[in-house]
Amino acid sequence: MHRLLPGVVIVASLLAAVACARAAPASPAAPPSQPREASAAGAPSDQKAVADFYTGKTVRIVVGFAPGAAFDLFSRLLAKQIGRYLPGNPTIIVENRPGAASVLAANTIYNVEPKDGTVIGHIESNLALLQAIGADGLQLDVTKFNWLGAASKTPSTCAIRTDLGINELPELIGGREIVVGTTGPGTNTYNPPASMNAALGTRFKLISGYSGLANVVLAFQGKEVDGFCGSLNFMERQASLFESNEAKVIAIMGATTPVHPLLKAHVVG
Repeated sequence: MHRLLPGVVIVASLLAAVACARAAPASPAAPPSQPREASAAGAPSDQKAVADFYTGKTVRIVVGFAPGAAFDLFSRLLAKQIGRYLPGNPTIIVENRPGAASVLAANTIYNVEPKDGTVIGHIESNLALLQAIGADGLQLDVTKFNWLGAASKTPSTCAIRTDLGINELPELIGGREIVVGTTGPGTNTYNPPASMNAALGTRFKLISGYSGLANVVLAFQGKEVDGFCGSLNFMERQASLFESNEAKVIAIMGATTPVHPLLKAHVVG
């Protein structure tokens, strides 16, 4: 495991949701005579107002990537469960809006979608980093989103074709060019190889524009690209690529190497 890349920590956990505004219209404060216990748990009038608001409504989870990738799968899992925990039991649907590594979805949610608690966004957490460095294309302020949580926290991992004959990572430092498919800057498909190019001198050629990581994997299988990066969770779902010896892990981002069967058995070097 000593040939895996430590060093660069890439913030690439999947942001489960960004709610654009309040969950429901504000309700009157509890009357002074109401017991303290009821107020602490949420006044009955508050619960009723929220339930009345959501009853019969549809809540949309807007995913910034194409169907089939990790963001989409997590969103569909969330959609099956979250409705039971919202007062009024609204209908939950998933809507894919890929483009610019979820920037398109985030911009639309921020500027166009209703801000009444009926829209949840599943977008890249790295948008906060893009805003911090002044990246182009952002028409939003990430500090004005309500960040609800993360669906997964997992390190970014990169894999390459086994038939390239690469035996260890140092061979790629100042060495041969490796074509890597990505969804675009700011994602855990792009940032890890870009960081290795800048910090180590590797020669990953980044091809952006794929609508989702599932499409990158299809390109990998068709030998359109030599490698791809994504979360360790996503790599685990591509187990057949590793079990058939078609792919090998070349690097994992972070200060430590996780204990994981995939990394034990399918690592270059």
